[in-house]
Amino acid sequence: YLQDWLPYKQKYLSVLLDREAPPLPRICILCARDGSFRCTNCAHRPVFCTSCCRIQHNLLPLHQIEQWNEMFFQESSLRQAGLVVHLGHGGEPCPSGGYQDMGVPNDIEEDWEDLEENAGPPHLAAPQDQSCLTVVHTSRVHFCDVRYCSCPGSEDSHLQLAHADLFAATTRQPRTAFTFQMLDEFIRDNVECGTSAMNYYSKLRRNTSNAFPHLVPVSDHFLSLGILSEKSKDQYREMLQVSRIWRLLKLMKWQGCHEGSPDPSPGRLVLFCLACPQPGVNISSDEEVNLADWKFSQSIVMDGNFKAEHMKPKNPNEELWLMDGRGYMVTSGMYKQYLANSPNPIERSDCSNHQAVNQANAQRNQLAATGIGGCACARHGCVIPHSMVDFQKGEQQVNMDYALVHAVRHGMDPQQHVITFYDINCQYSKNLAHWLKGNNFVSLPDGLQIQPGIGLWHVHGHKAECFFRYAPNFSPGAGQVNGEIMETLWSSLNVVSPSARGMATPHQQELLDFQMNDSNFLKMVQMHNGVPLELRQKWVEEEIMALANRILDPKAMDIFEVQLKKAPTSKSVEIDLISRQGEYGCPHGSVTWLTKALKLEEAQLMFALDSQRAKSTMTETYKLSMIRRHERLQSHINGLMECAEKYLGGSLDDVLQNASQVPDQPNNWYDTDNPFLIPSSESVEFVVLPLPSYLGKHHFQRFGVGGIVEQELQLQQGQANDTLHELWLALADKAVIFRTKVRHATNYNRNTRAWGKVASTEAIVQWHAGIYRQCRKQMMALSAGPDVLSRYRELHDTELRVSTAIADPNARGHWDDTLAWFWTMDVPWDTAIDNWMSEFYHVHWLRAKALWDRWDEEVQLLTCETEWTWRFFSSRVDFWSGRSAAAAATNNAGLVCYSARQCQIYQQLKSIC
Repeated sequence: YLQDWLPYKQKYLSVLLDREAPPLPRICILCARDGSFRCTNCAHRPVFCTSCCRIQHNLLPLHQIEQWNEMFFQESSLRQAGLVVHLGHGGEPCPSGGYQDMGVPNDIEEDWEDLEENAGPPHLAAPQDQSCLTVVHTSRVHFCDVRYCSCPGSEDSHLQLAHADLFAATTRQPRTAFTFQMLDEFIRDNVECGTSAMNYYSKLRRNTSNAFPHLVPVSDHFLSLGILSEKSKDQYREMLQVSRIWRLLKLMKWQGCHEGSPDPSPGRLVLFCLACPQPGVNISSDEEVNLADWKFSQSIVMDGNFKAEHMKPKNPNEELWLMDGRGYMVTSGMYKQYLANSPNPIERSDCSNHQAVNQANAQRNQLAATGIGGCACARHGCVIPHSMVDFQKGEQQVNMDYALVHAVRHGMDPQQHVITFYDINCQYSKNLAHWLKGNNFVSLPDGLQIQPGIGLWHVHGHKAECFFRYAPNFSPGAGQVNGEIMETLWSSLNVVSPSARGMATPHQQELLDFQMNDSNFLKMVQMHNGVPLELRQKWVEEEIMALANRILDPKAMDIFEVQLKKAPTSKSVEIDLISRQGEYGCPHGSVTWLTKALKLEEAQLMFALDSQRAKSTMTETYKLSMIRRHERLQSHINGLMECAEKYLGGSLDDVLQNASQVPDQPNNWYDTDNPFLIPSSESVEFVVLPLPSYLGKHHFQRFGVGGIVEQELQLQQGQANDTLHELWLALADKAVIFRTKVRHATNYNRNTRAWGKVASTEAIVQWHAGIYRQCRKQMMALSAGPDVLSRYRELHDTELRVSTAIADPNARGHWDDTLAWFWTMDVPWDTAIDNWMSEFYHVHWLRAKALWDRWDEEVQLLTCETEWTWRFFSSRVDFWSGRSAAAAATNNAGLVCYSARQCQIYQQLKSIC
């Protein structure tokens, strides 16, 4: 787009400049008289005469206009055009005549000062009329002439303003009002963008006058700088107060706390999770269900946030609470009383790898609260109402006890089980029952069972045994959760926390409550987005197809069985081939000769690897042993060659000239300083053995001995099986060495010896891996079928890594690791002959079983949560239907309409969940 736009750069600039000039002729679009005003908010920026401008904007008093001064259009206001806003009669003047001053003193004009000539734009000139009202709108700050209704029995001025979508900054003699649209926009900017009140009002000042924002009324801070007079109104501070009231009214409206309803109970003004099991909400009290069943367990995550600090208030005795305890923060008075009478003994953590407990008593000066902490549902990340507390020092047990007790009492039945995830649960859960047992202020429901857990991220900072005891994938009934979802909640909350740091305590907690409620609201309306509708429909179709196939072919269900392939050894293959040797039409002894050749190949590779590790400074004893190995290997190769012509069907020299490939060798296998690694015709590791896989099967078919090709292919498979088995043992040994030797090496000598054992085992791993790769390469040369090659897959270096489940069971990022493909080829044989392998498979089987169980639980929980979500929306539809009926009985038309709108919203959410 940018490339296409560049040629029009000057054209666009000309359009912007042309907008500065008046149209020609400059006449009113309604009456054709001289046009002196232009509205920048009306479509096409029309020009009006003064009279038409007033008439046209009688119901649009907050539009921004400009006035022609014979040179250019300068910023102006509808008040300067003579517009008067009438309240109480649909915008028409009050028939009673005059206007009601509503107690505004006649000398109010003394509160305004004249600006010096040329001191600023005319529309920012201080109004001299007692009827002038400062209106803060989404676009700018306006000065409006307002006439109140003076009919007998008319409402107070602040209520008349409210009927006109204007929220008065005071109930007595209002001189400032905020539009409902502006308040909605501010709280939306606050929850979406973290916009503070100061930044938002600063934007409005710039909108009002970009060149002279300092002349727009703001706060006492600017008064102290001498920018404004002391008599200027303080719209910023008024906006803080009004926004608190606006948040409260919004919550009351959304939750149905209207006239005639009882006072809201703790946590009543905010939302909770719609998909968590809640008897009486999404589980009917008429149903006969076993709430003790694991599917009805409530998963709770607990955490603290030290970014939400709060300064000590300047005037704590003057603080006024609007919704104390009705949101997510607990009731302040009861919480303070609990803290004053509940001991919090200092404990030291015995989990050596985690220091959170040891830092729980850290204190910071000048802070009334060092942070906040509380509970949320672990599966969906919805904050639990009336379960958030503030910290006086660090993240102490006494604080989190209070949060947990109130969390398990919200929307739960004592029969339900609770699974808690907390980053220090290995310490916290030890004394939980003890500390709460004798507390006179809080207690857990009788018989409540709590299963402690630690989130997958934090558990890796603990001791190794904490992983198996507390990780979510070993927590029955948890499903697939990571136990860390509350960390994502803090990130959005921390956007507004800095601006709330210096607020009054009630204001700060109300701001946090509203932010958390918005988070829960978004989860409610977006819950159906977890799985796209098209994908769910596809799954249903696949399920139907699977069930149909099950009836026609029961073997289709075999995919759920663990696939263990019985792998024949090279000896069993050799015995079988010898017993059926006549079937292949080969000379007698061909099987034994092929077996010997394959063993010599292994010896060649081992000699090459040992030569690679040999150094020029090796001892004479080692040199002599290598020379003797060389001679023995050469002797065996010579013996193999002497018998070769009997089985090859031709001259050995002619056959070897047609060899299609040579054996693989280790990378960088030779060194000019090593006499055993210098390529030469006498190097036994370079001798090409006359095997069908090297010579090509067509040669043997031409001489009528093609059966030897099939014999080698089967022997290669047996050799691959033996090699993979040895590879399993070597990898298992390496994992055990890491776990028992390397990780526990406490000094340099032990560490060196441990890594020496690792290096020796790694050499064995590489040897067997090299043999297997050569086997597979030769199988391909023998034209092995896809069924063979699919079983003997390509071996990658990444599959030769140490098993994390054994070497480091608490390592991050490996909780859902599975074994490589070759581990399942012959489990019965491995476990029968090797204790280490038995334990190796034991550990992996248990971890795989736990992973399977969690996924099985997840499937069942998702089914239940889908139903619980549907029932939650149904309960909200019923709730608002009842509200509508009650409102209709009292002729409350507004509540009837609002209830109908809420019913429709929840019906739509219900239809897509």
